[in-house]
Amino acid sequence: MECPAARTGSQHHRLRSLPADGEQQGVFERIWQAGLQEYDELEGVAWQWQSMDGVMTKAPFGGAATGANPTDRGKRGTKRSQLSDGRGMPLAVMVAGANRNDMRAR
Repeated sequence: MECPAARTGSQHHRLRSLPADGEQQGVFERIWQAGLQEYDELEGVAWQWQSMDGVMTKAPFGGAATGANPTDRGKRGTKRSQLSDGRGMPLAVMVAGANRNDMRAR
């Protein structure tokens, strides 16, 4: 999952000061939700139209979270999918193994 704080000007070394188990504690998800809530209050989420896109990337050292990439001769990789509202604001980001079916990437 891409961290929204990294896109809002926070310095990368400051993000490293978060607890190592921050993902398990839901730290990044709460940051993401707070940003979306503020966006909704200021601009309003454009629900009438959404766009979804994704990309498969190499991840040779990804471990169990990766899968055989069907477009890269079965090498290990990840699939990143993003849902955006009508103004291009990311509403959701999902990271899964490259071999994960799009309909099952929940």
